[in-house]
Amino acid sequence: MEQKKLMKLMLIILLIVFRVVLGAMHGATGDQAVINVSVNNVPPEITEVVITPDTVSLSPCPDTTPVMIEVSAVDDNGADDIGSVELTALTDSVGNDASSNLTTSLPVVMVYNASSGMYEVPVYLKCTTPGNSYIAVVSATDSMGASSSANASFSVQTTRALRIDFSVLDFGAIDPGNTSIIAGDANMSTPVAPTIKNIGNTKMDVGMKIEGELFPINTSCTLEGTTRTLTTTTQSFGVSIAPGNAIAADFKLFVPIGTHAGTYTGQLIIEPVAA
Repeated sequence: MEQKKLMKLMLIILLIVFRVVLGAMHGATGDQAVINVSVNNVPPEITEVVITPDTVSLSPCPDTTPVMIEVSAVDDNGADDIGSVELTALTDSVGNDASSNLTTSLPVVMVYNASSGMYEVPVYLKCTTPGNSYIAVVSATDSMGASSSANASFSVQTTRALRIDFSVLDFGAIDPGNTSIIAGDANMSTPVAPTIKNIGNTKMDVGMKIEGELFPINTSCTLEGTTRTLTTTTQSFGVSIAPGNAIAADFKLFVPIGTHAGTYTGQLIIEPVAA
């Protein structure tokens, strides 16, 4: 009997404890806190710079030669945080400014190509760009003005090339024992006055030879005060013509006594050689 009373008492105590705990739970209150974080702005990163072609063979003057520059750039703050990518500088192999060899002034804004996922811009080299190695510097700037830069190099080959403004040397009618002179000038728009122009990117000398029945030995040419008797073998004049410059070419033909009457035709071959 006593045991039953004890069990009943314990049950009552447990019930009271349960109600106290349950009441405490119903009366519980919470709290809250503000969470702060500051995300840093980081500059874009240029991961790749590609220049095509990396070895450039210039087109003769007056043409320009295109070079494509492509840039891959990423931004940890989001791709849309990149504000601009630009070509900012062009230097030669020793660090001198070489931007004057471009047809446009720097900086040049590059355009995003969604197909390739790269920023790109074509630039055009002048025909007189010296043979050398060049470094193109590009920069990427984000919306807050933070930027980074990278570079890539390419080379320009030496190009020797010339152009003349005449297609015919007409000495006219000459009596045997006499000479005829065709005087040149430095103006490429006067074909009756022969001109030779350097359309390459390095200093050049001039080599000449002449073919035909009458003309070898009897024809001479004068360039910048130097006269050469023309033969079927190429001869140089020892002159040095700067890129883009033009000089007069004076020609003289002597018709020896005993030359038969008739019309004579030959061929003059002119080529650039190293100065």
